[in-house]
Amino acid sequence: MDRKAFTLIETLLALSITLMILLNASAIIHVSNVSYMQYDEDISIGVKQLSTYLMTSQNITFDDQLEYDYSDHKHYTISINNHRLVKEPGFEILMMNIDSIKYISRNDYLYAVIKRDNHSYQFLLTDLYRLDTKSSDESEKPENEETS
Repeated sequence: MDRKAFTLIETLLALSITLMILLNASAIIHVSNVSYMQYDEDISIGVKQLSTYLMTSQNITFDDQLEYDYSDHKHYTISINNHRLVKEPGFEILMMNIDSIKYISRNDYLYAVIKRDNHSYQFLLTDLYRLDTKSSDESEKPENEETS
């Protein structure tokens, strides 16, 4: 028998291999065309770190930048440098790729409004309420007691 044509099984096998190649290629092309999504979890991590610094700080002042004294009696500044939120001295980078940060005081709480790529995020940093501590000579005296 002299065969000059493909059998049905050979044709189906070739078609199935071709189909698998085309499906895999289309999946790869689809994945490469998915637009890049940016997640901003790094902002919340940086804010958490900043909030931790401010919890034990003293003498917090803010305008365009945030300044505070830490418990080790050192003065620190948080400012924006080349789209990075930086703690100085030491140049510790807390956040990257931010456009601006604004500090707002409302009801004895300090908030930060951070802008990145036309998105605005607001976070509570710390409370500004500090207890007034009295020295030992200023201890409370009892009210006038009735004498009999």
